[in-house]
Amino acid sequence: SGQCVSGSCRAPDGSPCSAAADCISNTCTTFYADEDGDDFGAASSGSRKICGVTAPSGGWVTNDEDCCDLDAEANPDYDGGPRDYGVDGCARPFDWNCDDTERETIAAPDPSLRCLFYTTEATCPNVVFANSTACGVETTGTACGWTGTECSNARGALLTQTCD
Repeated sequence: SGQCVSGSCRAPDGSPCSAAADCISNTCTTFYADEDGDDFGAASSGSRKICGVTAPSGGWVTNDEDCCDLDAEANPDYDGGPRDYGVDGCARPFDWNCDDTERETIAAPDPSLRCLFYTTEATCPNVVFANSTACGVETTGTACGWTGTECSNARGALLTQTCD
């Protein structure tokens, strides 16, 4: 049951609220739905304000840091590196670690897509040849600097394969 304070009735913990003054505990917490069960919520999945600090049952958390609440692997804790597939239905399907940057690799080079090869900024500069190329031979390749959203490259440039 509620409690009246200075002529104003307040709700017990676990009750819906809109501000701290609505609650006996003087605490109104916003909880976000965690649809994929990875302990990261998303504002786009829905939110609720509840008196107290205990989350309601049914997958609610206090953060809204999940950029893709459709896949438990896609969250700020992901550290697996770029992938050659994204999550269907997410605004940034290749942003597995929710840092607002798309990163992807592709298994088979496709020069008509973007770069001949996707790479992270950490591994650039990277020179990639379209076909197996012997050391010292000049052939078509790409010097690809993949930033996650675009590449700055010498697409189709003649590059010389060097020996290690």
